[in-house]
Amino acid sequence: MENNFRLLRPFFRGLPIIILSMIVAVLIAKKYLTYVTPMYESTTKLKLADIHEGVHNSNLFKDFDVFTTTNKIAAEIEVLKSNVLISKALDSLDFDIETYRKGKIRTVELYHDSPFKVHASIQDDSLFDRTLSLRVHSSTQYHISIPGQAVPVKGRFGDLLRIQSSTLLISIDSSVLQKKHDVKLVDEYEIKFLSRQKLVDKIAKELDIIPIDKDVAVIRISFKSAVPEKASLLVNQLAKSYIQDFIESKYKTAETTVQFLNSQIATVSGNLSQSEQNIVKYRDDRNIINLRQETETDLRQISQLKIQQTNVKMSLRAIQDLDKYIQDGKENFFDLAPNFEAFTDLLSTEIIKNIKKLQADKKDLLLQYTADEEKVQVIDRKLNDLKTYLIESIHNTRRNLEIKDQKLSEDISESEKAFIGIPEKEKML
Repeated sequence: MENNFRLLRPFFRGLPIIILSMIVAVLIAKKYLTYVTPMYESTTKLKLADIHEGVHNSNLFKDFDVFTTTNKIAAEIEVLKSNVLISKALDSLDFDIETYRKGKIRTVELYHDSPFKVHASIQDDSLFDRTLSLRVHSSTQYHISIPGQAVPVKGRFGDLLRIQSSTLLISIDSSVLQKKHDVKLVDEYEIKFLSRQKLVDKIAKELDIIPIDKDVAVIRISFKSAVPEKASLLVNQLAKSYIQDFIESKYKTAETTVQFLNSQIATVSGNLSQSEQNIVKYRDDRNIINLRQETETDLRQISQLKIQQTNVKMSLRAIQDLDKYIQDGKENFFDLAPNFEAFTDLLSTEIIKNIKKLQADKKDLLLQYTADEEKVQVIDRKLNDLKTYLIESIHNTRRNLEIKDQKLSEDISESEKAFIGIPEKEKML
């Protein structure tokens, strides 16, 4: 027992020192946390567009689709980290002017908690990325110290202040003073006018963009800032700018496609109008009204002419046979029995009847008289007249049919000329 107590005696002897050290460490940590500037982190998540869902599956301009690869998460992260997109997000935020309250131990950024507002039109790049000291003496007056100038510049709240070639306007923000009664106006402050590149670099340093999972098209955007409002505003605005950039990109792609289609439509319309004019001119030059209708009309006319020619040829062949038959038996004309199938006009029929009647009368007279009798001679003369007339009529009919046949052949040849060049005309049309 005594041995155990002997071992614990140094511990009890140093216990007060341990307790005192712990108390001092806690007080130091508490004091440190009082003066240290806390950092706030804001996070938002962004789902990337999926080409297999919604309107992005449209085939209207598939070849011009912005997202055509399946693995695009890494590429989109780089887009979100790019200076162009960060700068586009900063266009909608008022991060270009920073206001700090200067303390003995630490300097705190005020942002929208500042009791005054600063508006500047900077034409001199020398004021960018430099710290201007502002000392407020009252609710109306202040002094501002510019690096490189030994004498501070006096100013009044609400009045324009000329600094070199730039203009500065500082006005009291009464809404902040009314909401927060513990805010002091009379104090020392610092003002920074950040150039866009400096601001972008500062934002990019505290910006963290990572994918949720390599197989999930969701990106987590995080930003750290000493001002919690800035942290939340930046991540939301960056996501919004990314979405707007995506929409603008799709809109420009669609607009480019529409312009291309409109130009093609205009070109095709112009070609079509020119073709119509060429067709009209071609029809006028060659007197074409309706090629198919004209062709059908010409074919019908040729067909009718050929039918007529066929009938004429049949009649001509018949009359030729008849003429040959009569010529061969001319000496015994009244003993012939010709075929008058193709020679059927009324006059010829009447002549044949008269010849047969006269032949009958002659036979009756020969029963009483001789061949030299006057009455018999008169009948013979009448028969010879009818014979001569009939033979001449057959000759004239033959010549007439031959002329008709020749004329029909010429008409058919002339009509067939209309079909010369028809294939070329159809090809041209």
